Amino acid sequence: MRVGDELNGEVVLTGVEQRSGRSGPLQIVTFTIDLARPDGMLAVTIRRSLVIVG
Repeated sequence: MRVGDELNGEVVLTGVEQRSGRSGPLQIVTFTIDLARPDGMLAVTIRRSLVIVG
């Protein structure tokens, strides 16, 4: 990957988990983002989690 490369992406919800925290119930939502070059070759995969309190 280089600066200026054009990438196409897709964000997919890959998980929802419930846990107990010190502040009460937590939901952990995980997303996977696959970014590919125009020829379809995968350039990078990003995984991110969001913690929701309450």
